[in-house]
Amino acid sequence: MAVAAAAFDPHHGGDGGDGGDGDSRMRGVFAAPRVTKVTGEARPPPPPTTPHVTYIAPTTAYLAAAAGHPRHPTRAATVAALHTASGVDTHPAVRVTMVPAAPDAALRAHHAAAYVVALTAERPAAEWGLEGECPAWVGLSAYARTRPAPPVWRFGGGGGRHHARWDGAAGFCYVNDVVLGASALAAAVGRVAVVDLDAHFGDAVDAAFAVDPSVLTASFHRAGPGVYPPVRRRLVGGGIRGNPQSAAAATSVRIPLAAGTGNAEWAAIVIAVAAVLRRRYAPAALLLVAGADALAGDPLGGGLRVGIPTYTRVVAELLSWELPTVVVGGGGYVDTAAARLWTALAATAAGVRLPDDVPNHDGWAAYREGGWRMGVPVGVDGGGGWAPDWASGGVPGGASAVAAEVDVAMAAAGWGAWR
Repeated sequence: MAVAAAAFDPHHGGDGGDGGDGDSRMRGVFAAPRVTKVTGEARPPPPPTTPHVTYIAPTTAYLAAAAGHPRHPTRAATVAALHTASGVDTHPAVRVTMVPAAPDAALRAHHAAAYVVALTAERPAAEWGLEGECPAWVGLSAYARTRPAPPVWRFGGGGGRHHARWDGAAGFCYVNDVVLGASALAAAVGRVAVVDLDAHFGDAVDAAFAVDPSVLTASFHRAGPGVYPPVRRRLVGGGIRGNPQSAAAATSVRIPLAAGTGNAEWAAIVIAVAAVLRRRYAPAALLLVAGADALAGDPLGGGLRVGIPTYTRVVAELLSWELPTVVVGGGGYVDTAAARLWTALAATAAGVRLPDDVPNHDGWAAYREGGWRMGVPVGVDGGGGWAPDWASGGVPGGASAVAAEVDVAMAAAGWGAWR
């Protein structure tokens, strides 16, 4: 399931309350429909004149294939069910479509031909990483071939597979749709900024564009001893041919976060650094990796404690740039939390007013945790922030210090400041 926001209207939305965590746009996402005093009938917000979001609905074949995923076999179906129950895919702002499975040639745009053959065979192959945490299964080929085409939002329990290597599977990821999507966007519109909000470092995406200044990668991730995957200590760049200040190196931005990082710290860092990227790099399009494992309570999130209202508010800020935008999923190992988040993000793009409570549908009982509220988890504040000891040199301070370090590095590499 997917949605594309080619032109986001930051003023479209509603009003109401969201529990005190968000601006007027976010209050529109979580508020219940307004009710007239005379008739008591629900009065939805006025629809836009034309659709501005493309929603890629999951095919039956994809949902069947996704049920074989080794880590989250039920997530795709859970997300699809909540999207439908919430009315996201029937809103006037949304154009619903489906995409065919990608042919071999499309996958070979990034992946080795022999690896694509191994995916199609659906058999264990240690040389291609098809073992352990990334086993082969019947249906893997169909699952791996469902990928976004720009400009697309993808929320069907897939997408955001930022660990998949050129020559193999890794970290529950088989095909790197982030690299494929960013490459296609760059070819179509020019500079692309990949902003990765997943709890884990987008290592394979970082590596794919390490010497390609047409795509900037910025990863905001949990870092520390034993955290997967290992993270380079340099905050900006990686040293291209021994020159850490080359233009390409300064388009690899890695923001390590400490355990316990919650709403206020996380939002401040992402927004401050993103503002620098926008000013220095001036992207023509965005690709956001919206991993739900950064949410509080995720078993593989490394102790990040972000809430859905805060996460959605930050994404709304990025969408307010009004660029062609691709949003993919990512990690997220509590199915209901991932479904809540990705439904809220789709609603933000489309201007859909979500009810405060999870709508009644076949999967409703699974949302008992959190009292069936749409905005759970709400996350916490305090106790975290960025981890300076995991960046070369270490820059003490908060969001402003991190943003300043990124700004200095990009300026030194020759990236200008557009306003």
